[in-house]
Amino acid sequence: MNLPFLIARRWTSAAPQKHTQRILRMGVACIALCTAIMVLAVCVLVGFKQGITHKVFGFGSHLQIQPYQIDGAAPYLDLSDPTVARLTTLHPQIKRLDPFLYKEGLLKGDEASIGIFFKGLPTDYDTTFFARRLVAGRLPRFGDRLSNELLISEKTARTVGLKPGDKARTYFISGEQLRPRAFTVTGLYKTGLGQFDETYILGDLRQIQRMDGLTENLAGGLDLQLYDPQTRQAVCDELMTTLPYEWSCYPCDRLFPEIFDWLALIDVNVWVLLGILWTVALISLLSILFICMMSRKPQAAMLRGLGMGSPALLRIFLWQAALILGKGMLFGNLGGLCVACLQGLTHAVPLNEEVYFLSYVPVAFPWGLIVAVNLGCIAVALLLLSVITQLLRKRYGLTQDLKALA
Repeated sequence: MNLPFLIARRWTSAAPQKHTQRILRMGVACIALCTAIMVLAVCVLVGFKQGITHKVFGFGSHLQIQPYQIDGAAPYLDLSDPTVARLTTLHPQIKRLDPFLYKEGLLKGDEASIGIFFKGLPTDYDTTFFARRLVAGRLPRFGDRLSNELLISEKTARTVGLKPGDKARTYFISGEQLRPRAFTVTGLYKTGLGQFDETYILGDLRQIQRMDGLTENLAGGLDLQLYDPQTRQAVCDELMTTLPYEWSCYPCDRLFPEIFDWLALIDVNVWVLLGILWTVALISLLSILFICMMSRKPQAAMLRGLGMGSPALLRIFLWQAALILGKGMLFGNLGGLCVACLQGLTHAVPLNEEVYFLSYVPVAFPWGLIVAVNLGCIAVALLLLSVITQLLRKRYGLTQDLKALA
């Protein structure tokens, strides 16, 4: 039988004075609030990163292979190269690959003209991502014949005054010639990523090949989709050892560093917030420990008179603080997860999509990380309580004070 634990549980449930009971409840509430905010911060952080990276991966890819821009070398990748044919077998994580071509140009509408990047897509391109973000019209159809259909962003359409079904006039420079092209806008998309929505339009890859006089086996590069995006750096490192020396492989992080650097900065901010919150909770817990010691002087004296040693008395107070900590963290976890579930179901808290790239606060439930944060907080709290009580016992004569109570 663990007598210190039984006594601590009894003392925690029934305080000797009403004001002490209120203080204990306030301590539990403080720990619960800090824990709830920490759990909610972890859920929002992971949800935020998943939401934005999913958009970046969907618009581009997990990895991108391009030829090095070396003087005298062709800036195109030969799709008939045997390496391309066996890329999907080089690594089990590679799910699919799509050739692409980019071309700078000018999109002219009835109201304005803007500079754009025309991204040429192959006929078998997976349009699932854009289908989910289609806000008007339909997706372009790329069949056996050259397609003049175009997909532009809602923001671009609003700027130049175009809508689905309109003719879009574009101008490209090929060599020293200006190449005008007329396309039909079939649909409008919206990703919420400003740098993409403002500049990219999507059309048939063969349009760029025709303008630049390229054969069908030439492309600007390859977009590689992986089964597990988290392995993108490892897959990239392995591919670099097998690809031809004139080819380069980049993970998405290097293609859009400003977005991923911003996400890394958010990581730092959240971990600083977690540290501040848990410091507040620990201060509250230590205060409760001292209050428990002071409010239980008569009971401590009685137990000392019955023969209980000072180490056992210290364990009672440690158990009492641990029970308060556990109660507060239990309520905090339940509260934080409930708020996260509510936000995930209702999207009640909106965001400015122009600033945060998302229209509402996203949440995810990384159970492994949540458990790790909880266990880490408990370990730090128990370690601190043990150190504090030992310091009080050895340096400030807590043992003698407990003896004097008898």
